[in-house]
Amino acid sequence: GPLVEKNLCWSGVFNLSGGATRYCRINGTPARIDMRLALTLEQGRAVARLYDTGPEHLLLFQDVIPLDGSAGEEWIMDVVNRMTARITGQPGLLGSTIAFVLKQPGYAKVVVATTTHGQRLRLLSHDRDINILPRINKQGMGMVYTVLGNRGSQVYYQNLSPNDPKSIGSFFLTQPGSLNSGGTFSPDGTKVIVTMSVNQNADLFLFDLRNKTHTQVTSREGIETQASWSPDGKQLVFVSDRSGSPQIYLMDMDTREDIRLTFDGVYNADPRWSPDGRSILFTKRVNNIDQVHIMDPYGENVREVTHGRYTSEQAEWSPDGRQIVFAS
Repeated sequence: GPLVEKNLCWSGVFNLSGGATRYCRINGTPARIDMRLALTLEQGRAVARLYDTGPEHLLLFQDVIPLDGSAGEEWIMDVVNRMTARITGQPGLLGSTIAFVLKQPGYAKVVVATTTHGQRLRLLSHDRDINILPRINKQGMGMVYTVLGNRGSQVYYQNLSPNDPKSIGSFFLTQPGSLNSGGTFSPDGTKVIVTMSVNQNADLFLFDLRNKTHTQVTSREGIETQASWSPDGKQLVFVSDRSGSPQIYLMDMDTREDIRLTFDGVYNADPRWSPDGRSILFTKRVNNIDQVHIMDPYGENVREVTHGRYTSEQAEWSPDGRQIVFAS
């Protein structure tokens, strides 16, 4: 019971009436209940049945959870993932991979991965210098991250599927420099836009991973960084301090023309497109504290997502757009 409830909450799909988990529990009597989940014991196993609450009382989903010890939480996660797919048409994300930077005593910063439950921690980066800013393409086959060493910073592409004949081998995209950093993948995962320092100026460059060639995207005074590619590949959001403070800009990838999206405040950064292209996550400084915000692609309808007296930043969407992960 508790494990099923926890994973229903963590799926990002369900809100529970009468549940024990605070953050996805519906307080009071809801105006409408869409579905009812029944767990019954039948011949030494738990049978989960999800019903529609309409007059026909349709059975939407049914599965079995063994009670003999063979079904741990991973089994329940799989059941909830399949229930999510049955209801929404999109696969559930429980147990999928989150990459982040870890600092351990006596070691440099490394890129590691964990599941949505904080389990099965494993090392992804293999450079002995400081490794930061990991980004994995949506195909899950490659990752870029920034390496900080004695000679400066470099952006590295790492093949996460070395046994796949279609995968691209690992290599450094940039030579050591003062402001090389970041990385955002094209929708098909074969191109990356990074910040590269040329002639003491930091601009955005597009790298073709298969041909190992690059072209310049921006050529303005100031620092252009933290790019995020739109899901359809037609637009780019990025951060520039060309106005005197970090602000977010939108670029048309065909014409290379850009417009400024944020004007309120002296610090707006970390833009990330939602998977459906309708929203942009970003960090905004409010009363000297960074908080995660969301806006539409026109810079309008801004609302604050995180609150409180602690800094929250570097937000990223889950692949289905239902949840975010961020540092605080």
